Amino acid sequence: MNYTTDIAEIDNMFVHLTNVAIQKHADAYNSKHGGKWSVQSLKFYLDMVYGKQASDKCFEDMNKVIIQSLKSC
Repeated sequence: MNYTTDIAEIDNMFVHLTNVAIQKHADAYNSKHGGKWSVQSLKFYLDMVYGKQASDKCFEDMNKVIIQSLKSC
């Protein structure tokens, strides 16, 4: 089930919670991959929706966050 900010869905726990224990009870649940995407699928989606340049920037920024998080430990 896709996340939405629609106020009509405020009580729909399947929209707001990503816990598989909750999601698996939703009608739209995909038992093959659950509610998770592979990194490759996420990258492909971002490429198609926002363009390669924006997608590359997003992944570069995620890498920077990961590196800085590890440095702080």
